[in-house]
Amino acid sequence: MSVHRPISVVVVACLIALSTRCAGSGSADPESASGRRPDLVLVTVDGLDPSELSVYGGRLAVPTLERLSEQGTAFEDAWTASPLTRPAVATYLTGLAPDRHGVRDDRVSSLPAGVPTLAGALGAVGYRTAAFPDSSFLGPSSGVLREFEIVDDPPRPSIGPILGVPDVRPVFPLADNFDAWVETVPADEPLFAWIHLSSPMMAQFQDRYAQPGTEDGESAAPAQLPAFDRAVGRVDEILSRVVGSLETRDRLSRSAIVVAGTMGRVWRPGPSSDGEPAADDLDLSGPGFSVGEPALRVPLVVRFPAGAPRPAAAPAWATDVAPTLAALAGVDMAGAEGVDLANGAAPDRVRLAWAWATRDQMGWRGQRVARAGRVRHNDGLADPTASLSGEPVDPGIAADLAQALAARNETALPSVDYRQISSILEQRGLVLDPVSDGGREFGDPATRHRVVEGVWNARWRAQSEGMEAGADAYRGVLRIDPDNLAALVGLGQLLALNGSPEAVAVMTHAVERYPSQPGVLHWYAHATWSQSWQDAEKLLHAILPLEPMDADLLYDLACTRSLAGDVTASAARLREAIEAGYRAWPHIETDPDLRTLRENRRFAEVMKEYGR
Repeated sequence: MSVHRPISVVVVACLIALSTRCAGSGSADPESASGRRPDLVLVTVDGLDPSELSVYGGRLAVPTLERLSEQGTAFEDAWTASPLTRPAVATYLTGLAPDRHGVRDDRVSSLPAGVPTLAGALGAVGYRTAAFPDSSFLGPSSGVLREFEIVDDPPRPSIGPILGVPDVRPVFPLADNFDAWVETVPADEPLFAWIHLSSPMMAQFQDRYAQPGTEDGESAAPAQLPAFDRAVGRVDEILSRVVGSLETRDRLSRSAIVVAGTMGRVWRPGPSSDGEPAADDLDLSGPGFSVGEPALRVPLVVRFPAGAPRPAAAPAWATDVAPTLAALAGVDMAGAEGVDLANGAAPDRVRLAWAWATRDQMGWRGQRVARAGRVRHNDGLADPTASLSGEPVDPGIAADLAQALAARNETALPSVDYRQISSILEQRGLVLDPVSDGGREFGDPATRHRVVEGVWNARWRAQSEGMEAGADAYRGVLRIDPDNLAALVGLGQLLALNGSPEAVAVMTHAVERYPSQPGVLHWYAHATWSQSWQDAEKLLHAILPLEPMDADLLYDLACTRSLAGDVTASAARLREAIEAGYRAWPHIETDPDLRTLRENRRFAEVMKEYGR
């Protein structure tokens, strides 16, 4: 059971949960000096480039991480399963790669209820479990919090056009909250804590796009100290406080601590420019678009309890973390595809990674195959012999990748059968000319880089400078690539929320090219709402099975049911939207489309549930 409460009452929530929760049953206790299962702490970090860290010979000192690696193992060859926050975290918590656990993006894709998680497996054998995520990407709609007993609520997700850049809470209160929770866990009961830190990735945004001398939420910093460097220092300080909390309560010697990256470097240091990108920059174009080794190679430091042998430094994959921690607790992670790192891994193992964007910038393909001792990676798109860099691909690597992907029965992104809503589109005069399922090709890597860089620049501008700045940046992308899906949807969202007539033209073009994409149909419905909310509702219902935790979508359905006078269904949808993260309270309280519901007692009942 998850207790989703503000951290101001976390200690009370912990005490309530600990006093009412019965110990579960499961595997026999593993042997330990205390006769109890070890404490387990997993720290996941966005955008932590291992080549920059002193643990791996880099320039940035990380003394706490060095201490943990000296007591354990720093894996030199560790790979994430996706260079995106939510899919990578879901992998660390399930032991499954993204194509198997089903989380494919940071915004609307949710971990299905039937997927076994590390928190659930440990909770079943008596572990006290708590989650401390700092990112809005990891809120209730993500599904990854579901089986934690206590949740330090992350920021609520942004709505609409600024969903692409997460809202992030300050990291130091998060450390205080972890310490407060540990204090409530009885000394004779094992704990499992997951902590997530996003600051290095956000710092890469700042170093890439922020104006010199400024940083959101902080005073101006010395120009010679980039935001990324400061963020790495903060991460190490958080690790120091986590270690200190365990050490102060005599839990450190019996604790396993794992620090794992969700993605590595997603941009090269330094500001972007209008000139041609360097050759080694073409693989690094922002989170989820980066399929180069710098983005997929991540830090992984594993420190076992005192007396346990150190794991051997074998080629590691993100899927290995959950089974490794579960094995320490004597628990079986049923179905996990990773290996227990205590037992090593095959030196020539295949490791795959999935990214949000391939050549068409909206695909979902296995991207890389990694092997030790020879060419270690390949751009594995629809054609495994192809390479984004234009370099020839080793035939053996291509064959390995093709075989590995075929064995996974990998599928494309979920899509809408647009034939079920074609009558609505045709009635409005749309001429459908869908992009093929194989996506669009970018013959020039430099052009692809500029387009992807422009998409992330627009997302950052929309969040940090406002919708007008974001819209201008998206228009710049579309001048280079008029059919770019991410830019069409991003611009359409901004315009629709501002009530601009231009939104209809933008989203009409998007639907004509991408009629199967849920996000396109959703924001086309948004842009053309005034033409017929009944048609909009039909479009939204076609999308709902594919995006059941999309807060915007659920809120729109609450509005259509209110317009139809069905206050019972409207209240139910509104509650679902709020649970999924829709917390735009002033809009909810004034939106004319919800007027019928607001005039009914059910509205007050729903709002009261959330302290309004």
